[in-house]
Amino acid sequence: MGRFIRIPTGFVVAICLGLACPQVVLGADAPPVYLAAFGSCGTGPGQMQSLWGIAVGPDGSVWVADEMNQRVTRFDNAGQYIAHWTVPNAFDVAVAPDGTVYVLRRAAARVDRYSSGGALLGGFGAPGSGDGQFLDPYGISIAPSGEVFVADSGNDRIQRFSADGTFLGKWGRSGGQLGEFGFATEVATDAAGNVFVIDSALGRLTRFSTTGAVLGWWFLGGPNHIPMTLNYGLA
Repeated sequence: MGRFIRIPTGFVVAICLGLACPQVVLGADAPPVYLAAFGSCGTGPGQMQSLWGIAVGPDGSVWVADEMNQRVTRFDNAGQYIAHWTVPNAFDVAVAPDGTVYVLRRAAARVDRYSSGGALLGGFGAPGSGDGQFLDPYGISIAPSGEVFVADSGNDRIQRFSADGTFLGKWGRSGGQLGEFGFATEVATDAAGNVFVIDSALGRLTRFSTTGAVLGWWFLGGPNHIPMTLNYGLA
């Protein structure tokens, strides 16, 4: 269906299945209040096909990473199409407090930085397992400080960068214990500086400090404590 439902405030979770025009599901800490929906399946302006990433900028603009259409699209907060530009392998998107747009290009193992008008400002990352390198990265988030967090899924870790892409640190390793990952598919930050990570393989949401200390966790399970393994979005 390729459309979004907007709620006024609260904790938002978007579960994206990636192919065949998936629906984005939103929730809140109170019963969601339906406001509007926008978008349709296709390749025209304002249409979408593969919805993996969504972000809201400081001005309220809504940004969508559309991997199948290989582009990033910008809408206003009422869902009106504003613009788009081509980004090969655009998988996830995040917007910094200063309006800089960060696009995670999963297949390229790279993060590109753009102005809100689509001008390329730079980028960082390369395929691999070293510091600042990525293996099948799924998620990106920008903290209020401007620091960038990337879910480096194939390397079972979270990496932390400055706004210009300088490597600052990392945490995590393969495993099932707290602080370890089976497949970290999404990362999000809040105003208090907490870092939240969804582990799709373990069906777990973990709250970390910005340096990787475990502060809490939740089991994302269904009936009979079976993990929900399609948790691909978090905001």
